[in-house]
Amino acid sequence: DLDAYLPDDYVSDINQKLMVYRSLSSARALEDVEDVEATLQDRYGRPPGPAATLLDSARIRALCLLRRVDKLELAKGKAGIVFAEDAKISHKDIRRLIEDYEGRITFRAPFTLKLSKTHPRELIRVLRDIST
Repeated sequence: DLDAYLPDDYVSDINQKLMVYRSLSSARALEDVEDVEATLQDRYGRPPGPAATLLDSARIRALCLLRRVDKLELAKGKAGIVFAEDAKISHKDIRRLIEDYEGRITFRAPFTLKLSKTHPRELIRVLRDIST
């Protein structure tokens, strides 16, 4: 379980919190999430753990849209990523990921990638590392 929320001692105003949650839930691109993060840092300072996790969750969602992920499972340090049939993932990317993550990534044809011993920040890195 990940704690992903805006703590009261970080953003105390409920209306501001709702605006941030709405902005993050409607974010469709990494730039949208980065804009929200920049606004939070300008107004409230560096996001604490749960707020950083909330931002990471929005990044993962945006990257899943970009990479055409149909299903994502993240539990107990393992991730399963099922790509849409029309996702463009090259064999070169798959080989590079398997090498870069030292065997912790497996790929099952046609569209499933499994990653062991992971966390949200690493999942973001993996999704960014896939070419489009």
